[in-house]
Amino acid sequence: MKTTTVGEDSGHKREIDLGSLRYLIEKCKSADMNFVVYKLSYASKYIIIKGKTLAGSLIILTDTLNSFSEGNDDRFKEHLYTHLFNHIMDRPGGRFRVKMIACAEQSEDFYDLLKQEQMALDAARYDDTCLNNQIEVYIPKYSEKTGMYGWIPKQAVMNFNRWLSSAERTEHASLYKK
Repeated sequence: MKTTTVGEDSGHKREIDLGSLRYLIEKCKSADMNFVVYKLSYASKYIIIKGKTLAGSLIILTDTLNSFSEGNDDRFKEHLYTHLFNHIMDRPGGRFRVKMIACAEQSEDFYDLLKQEQMALDAARYDDTCLNNQIEVYIPKYSEKTGMYGWIPKQAVMNFNRWLSSAERTEHASLYKK
Protein backbone atom coordinates (compact mmCIF):
# COMPACT_ATOMS: atom_id res chain seq x y z
CA MET A 1 0.00 0.00 0.00
CA LYS A 2 1.14 3.57 -0.68
CA THR A 3 1.67 5.67 2.46
CA THR A 4 2.05 9.41 2.81
CA THR A 5 3.89 11.22 5.58
CA VAL A 6 1.99 14.17 7.05
CA GLY A 7 2.64 16.68 9.81
CA GLU A 8 6.45 16.61 9.60
CA ASP A 9 6.83 20.36 10.22
CA SER A 10 4.51 20.33 13.24
CA GLY A 11 6.32 17.60 15.14
CA HIS A 12 3.32 15.28 14.69
CA LYS A 13 4.73 13.15 11.90
CA ARG A 14 2.53 10.21 10.90
CA GLU A 15 2.28 7.79 8.03
CA ILE A 16 -1.18 7.54 6.48
CA ASP A 17 -2.17 4.66 4.24
CA LEU A 18 -3.88 6.20 1.21
CA GLY A 19 -3.94 3.00 -0.80
CA SER A 20 -7.72 2.66 -0.91
CA LEU A 21 -8.15 6.37 -1.73
CA ARG A 22 -5.58 6.25 -4.51
CA TYR A 23 -7.29 3.14 -5.90
CA LEU A 24 -10.65 4.94 -5.75
CA ILE A 25 -9.21 7.91 -7.66
CA GLU A 26 -7.78 5.69 -10.40
CA LYS A 27 -11.08 3.84 -10.65
CA CYS A 28 -13.02 7.12 -10.95
CA LYS A 29 -10.65 8.56 -13.56
CA SER A 30 -11.58 5.84 -16.04
CA ALA A 31 -15.29 6.75 -15.96
CA ASP A 32 -15.23 10.16 -14.30
CA MET A 33 -18.49 11.89 -13.45
CA ASN A 34 -18.96 15.64 -13.71
CA PHE A 35 -20.68 17.96 -11.22
CA VAL A 36 -21.32 15.60 -8.33
CA VAL A 37 -22.39 15.47 -4.71
CA TYR A 38 -21.24 12.36 -2.90
CA LYS A 39 -20.76 10.79 0.48
CA LEU A 40 -17.14 9.84 1.25
CA SER A 41 -16.90 7.29 4.06
CA TYR A 42 -13.84 6.32 6.04
CA ALA A 43 -13.67 4.08 9.13
CA SER A 44 -17.39 4.33 10.03
CA LYS A 45 -17.64 8.12 9.55
CA TYR A 46 -18.45 10.18 6.47
CA ILE A 47 -18.49 13.60 4.89
CA ILE A 48 -20.75 15.03 2.17
CA ILE A 49 -18.75 16.64 -0.65
CA LYS A 50 -19.51 18.52 -3.87
CA GLY A 51 -17.05 18.47 -6.77
CA LYS A 52 -16.68 19.55 -10.37
CA THR A 53 -15.58 16.00 -11.11
CA LEU A 54 -15.52 13.01 -8.81
CA ALA A 55 -11.87 12.11 -9.49
CA GLY A 56 -10.77 15.75 -9.37
CA SER A 57 -12.51 16.26 -6.05
CA LEU A 58 -10.82 13.19 -4.58
CA ILE A 59 -7.43 14.39 -5.89
CA ILE A 60 -7.93 17.80 -4.25
CA LEU A 61 -8.93 16.07 -1.01
CA THR A 62 -5.78 13.92 -1.14
CA ASP A 63 -3.51 16.89 -1.88
CA THR A 64 -5.06 18.85 0.99
CA LEU A 65 -4.70 15.89 3.36
CA ASN A 66 -1.03 15.68 2.42
CA SER A 67 -0.49 19.25 3.65
CA PHE A 68 -2.63 18.84 6.77
CA SER A 69 -0.78 18.95 10.08
CA GLU A 70 -3.25 17.96 12.81
CA GLY A 71 -4.77 21.41 13.27
CA ASN A 72 -1.48 23.08 14.25
CA ASP A 73 -1.61 25.15 11.09
CA ASP A 74 -4.00 28.12 11.28
CA ARG A 75 -4.96 27.38 7.68
CA PHE A 76 -6.90 24.30 8.79
CA LYS A 77 -8.77 25.67 11.83
CA GLU A 78 -11.98 26.34 9.87
CA HIS A 79 -11.25 24.13 6.86
CA LEU A 80 -14.11 22.14 5.34
CA TYR A 81 -12.28 18.85 5.86
CA THR A 82 -10.63 19.36 9.28
CA HIS A 83 -12.88 16.84 11.08
CA LEU A 84 -12.36 14.26 8.35
CA PHE A 85 -8.59 14.74 8.36
CA ASN A 86 -8.40 14.36 12.14
CA HIS A 87 -10.49 11.19 11.87
CA ILE A 88 -8.17 9.78 9.18
CA MET A 89 -5.08 10.66 11.24
CA ASP A 90 -6.50 8.94 14.32
CA ARG A 91 -7.51 5.77 12.43
CA PRO A 92 -4.83 4.82 9.91
CA GLY A 93 -5.52 1.92 7.59
CA GLY A 94 -9.24 2.53 7.11
CA ARG A 95 -11.03 2.07 3.82
CA PHE A 96 -12.51 4.87 1.70
CA ARG A 97 -15.88 4.43 0.02
CA VAL A 98 -17.93 6.71 -2.23
CA LYS A 99 -21.71 6.79 -2.53
CA MET A 100 -23.21 9.13 -5.14
CA ILE A 101 -25.95 11.49 -3.93
CA ALA A 102 -26.53 13.62 -7.04
CA CYS A 103 -25.06 14.48 -10.43
CA ALA A 104 -25.75 17.47 -12.70
CA GLU A 105 -25.62 16.51 -16.36
CA GLN A 106 -26.94 19.80 -17.77
CA SER A 107 -26.66 23.43 -16.66
CA GLU A 108 -30.25 23.51 -15.41
CA ASP A 109 -29.41 20.65 -13.03
CA PHE A 110 -27.02 22.74 -10.88
CA TYR A 111 -29.85 24.17 -8.79
CA ASP A 112 -31.07 20.64 -8.06
CA LEU A 113 -27.50 19.55 -7.28
CA LEU A 114 -27.25 22.26 -4.61
CA LYS A 115 -30.68 21.31 -3.22
CA GLN A 116 -29.73 17.62 -3.04
CA GLU A 117 -26.52 18.50 -1.20
CA GLN A 118 -28.42 20.68 1.31
CA MET A 119 -31.03 17.99 1.84
CA ALA A 120 -28.26 15.46 2.56
CA LEU A 121 -26.66 17.91 5.01
CA ASP A 122 -30.04 18.48 6.69
CA ALA A 123 -30.53 14.74 7.08
CA ALA A 124 -27.02 14.36 8.54
CA ARG A 125 -27.15 17.38 10.85
CA TYR A 126 -27.52 15.39 14.09
CA ASP A 127 -25.74 12.28 12.88
CA ASP A 128 -22.64 11.69 15.02
CA THR A 129 -21.01 9.78 12.17
CA CYS A 130 -21.15 12.83 9.86
CA LEU A 131 -17.94 14.88 9.89
CA ASN A 132 -19.14 17.95 7.95
CA ASN A 133 -18.37 21.10 9.91
CA GLN A 134 -20.97 23.26 8.14
CA ILE A 135 -24.72 22.81 8.13
CA GLU A 136 -25.23 24.65 4.85
CA VAL A 137 -23.88 24.00 1.39
CA TYR A 138 -20.49 25.52 0.64
CA ILE A 139 -20.74 28.03 -2.23
CA PRO A 140 -17.42 29.19 -3.74
CA LYS A 141 -16.74 32.91 -4.10
CA TYR A 142 -18.32 34.73 -7.02
CA SER A 143 -16.00 35.58 -9.91
CA GLU A 144 -16.75 38.76 -11.85
CA LYS A 145 -14.56 37.42 -14.62
CA THR A 146 -16.58 34.23 -15.21
CA GLY A 147 -19.93 35.33 -13.79
CA MET A 148 -20.01 32.10 -11.80
CA TYR A 149 -19.53 30.87 -8.25
CA GLY A 150 -16.53 28.66 -8.93
CA TRP A 151 -17.97 26.23 -11.47
CA ILE A 152 -21.59 26.84 -10.41
CA PRO A 153 -23.74 29.18 -12.54
CA LYS A 154 -24.94 32.37 -10.86
CA GLN A 155 -28.61 31.62 -11.58
CA ALA A 156 -28.40 28.24 -9.82
CA VAL A 157 -26.93 29.87 -6.70
CA MET A 158 -29.58 32.62 -6.71
CA ASN A 159 -32.38 30.06 -7.02
CA PHE A 160 -30.79 27.90 -4.33
CA ASN A 161 -30.49 30.85 -1.92
CA ARG A 162 -34.19 31.58 -2.49
CA TRP A 163 -35.02 27.91 -1.81
CA LEU A 164 -33.06 27.97 1.49
CA SER A 165 -35.74 30.21 3.03
CA SER A 166 -38.68 28.48 1.34
CA ALA A 167 -41.44 26.52 3.05
CA GLU A 168 -40.29 23.40 1.16
CA ARG A 169 -36.80 23.58 2.69
CA THR A 170 -38.14 24.47 6.17
CA GLU A 171 -40.45 21.46 6.06
CA HIS A 172 -37.65 19.17 4.88
CA ALA A 173 -35.23 20.39 7.58
CA SER A 174 -37.88 19.95 10.28
CA LEU A 175 -37.94 16.21 9.56
CA TYR A 176 -34.47 15.96 11.07
CA LYS A 177 -34.75 18.05 14.24
CA LYS A 178 -33.67 16.51 17.51
